[in-house]
Amino acid sequence: MKIYNTHSHFRVEIENMTFNLKNIFNFSYVGWQNQLNSEEKEDIKAYFQKNRTMRAFVQLKRAVEKLYGKGLELNEDTWHLFDQRIKEAYTNPDHERNVLENICGYETIILDDYINIRNSGSHGVECEVALRCDFMFYGYNKQALLTSEAKPFDFFDDIPDNIDDYVQKIKNYILESVQMKKCTTLKICMGYFRDINFQITDKEKAALVYSEPHNPLYVRYFQDYVMGTLCEIAETLELPVQIHTGLGQINGTSALQLMPIIKKYNNVQFALLHGSFPWIEDLLAILYAFPNTYLDLCWMPQLSYEITRKTLISALEVIGTDRIMWGCDTATVEESYGALLAISELLDEVNDYFIDKGIYDQSFGEKLREKILYHNAKKLYGK
Repeated sequence: MKIYNTHSHFRVEIENMTFNLKNIFNFSYVGWQNQLNSEEKEDIKAYFQKNRTMRAFVQLKRAVEKLYGKGLELNEDTWHLFDQRIKEAYTNPDHERNVLENICGYETIILDDYINIRNSGSHGVECEVALRCDFMFYGYNKQALLTSEAKPFDFFDDIPDNIDDYVQKIKNYILESVQMKKCTTLKICMGYFRDINFQITDKEKAALVYSEPHNPLYVRYFQDYVMGTLCEIAETLELPVQIHTGLGQINGTSALQLMPIIKKYNNVQFALLHGSFPWIEDLLAILYAFPNTYLDLCWMPQLSYEITRKTLISALEVIGTDRIMWGCDTATVEESYGALLAISELLDEVNDYFIDKGIYDQSFGEKLREKILYHNAKKLYGK
């Protein structure tokens, strides 16, 4: 079946990486927690023992075995054989595209590249673009801007010294991106840098930051105003808005914090990435109260299978079938395939749960799978 992958970091930060087994694990969600420093047999064995229960490790290992194993299990004894097969596979310039298109079955991939803001893919894999907007929250002066994660140099050849010109610059840039077909959705990932409790703020308060750029209250006013501006632009251009929810800097990143924005801009469609993990109850409240919100399960199956299973069952019970979707949220094809295996297994179990209770039959379950993995995202982003 066709799959609409809503959230990917394909090749982000690993453009020049040497593709071998060690790097594939270290540049994964496993590597976020534990790096493999040595490929000595005893070190590999200890690494496997330490990570064996981690969902991210389980899924990546499974994907590597399916892609390169030919029936072999990956362990300390077969590590170097797998490593050699991976190196050989990457001598084919079409290898990554083949995995994504023919093995994973992705018809569309939305790329979030926070380094090259308008990048639409590489190595023969063309993607739709989630236009990363985080740097726009720091545009009140050059020093602040240079602290932002994205490289904004194609945006700021100069920095306006007043709020009206700055807002116009944002509008022009996003409109230009849409016209260039470099913007399928706006993407906001400020949950890694501050709370996501954006308030409705007027222009006069936002402008105060130009007189005191180091005043944290004035910076907050400015960022809240930028958030409102982005929502207004999204409404005008009929663009959905992806927002990182859950984890990140942890404090204040529950989806519930977004209620003022979601409520005011009720004509904007908000995709709540990562399902507010682990604040699932907050997510369900927002989904129930606001029909302009969508659950994106990206990343969740790699974090916790059981929490994601509970979330999906609860969301289906609370809001039905039309506002749930999935993206891999990975940078390598191996981890992307692992994420797909995870969501596929999860959908099997969730279908079994509802079928056993007599809620629907197998035929409906297959249609539900297609909605979550393709049709819902196609309807939201494919306009």
